[in-house]
Amino acid sequence: MIHLEAVYHRASQQFCYALNEEILMVGLQTGEEVEQVWIHYGDPFSTGILGGNEAWEGSREEIVTKMRLPQHLWWEIPVQPPYKRCRYFFEQNGSFILRMAFIRQRM
Repeated sequence: MIHLEAVYHRASQQFCYALNEEILMVGLQTGEEVEQVWIHYGDPFSTGILGGNEAWEGSREEIVTKMRLPQHLWWEIPVQPPYKRCRYFFEQNGSFILRMAFIRQRM
């Protein structure tokens, strides 16, 4: 059983950041009982810009890089969004556990 109170992610700071011009690093913190995590990611506007009857899925990729910390697991994966914007969500054992969106701002 997954403990949802142990799942933590923010679309900022160390959980989601641009590694370079092309690659976005996405991290997730979970409890120690989690064995596998997948990320679904892609362009947030792939189904259109007006929304409505949306059936967005994105690319599904298993997160294999994990680090065991004293009280939780840290999962991390580099993704390459096609248009410097990325919508993503995490999946664990067939359940969607967290949905996020990241749009890179030009400075």
